[in-house]
Amino acid sequence: MSINNVEKFLGKIHAGGVCFGMVITLSDPTVSEVAGDIGFDFTWIDAEHAPHTIDGIKQHIMAVRGTD
Repeated sequence: MSINNVEKFLGKIHAGGVCFGMVITLSDPTVSEVAGDIGFDFTWIDAEHAPHTIDGIKQHIMAVRGTD
């Protein structure tokens, strides 16, 4: 397993699979952690349409990295 599971994500796409994910607009990083624990293939932290800060985005990334 790599830090961010890029190989797992790309492998699924190259095998003809469909990847499922969610857009994160809430500021609480627990949302990202739960998305990873549920088994989503990716999360998209929407910093254009939601009031995220750089520090908040870092917290979301840290939360997701703790999941498979």
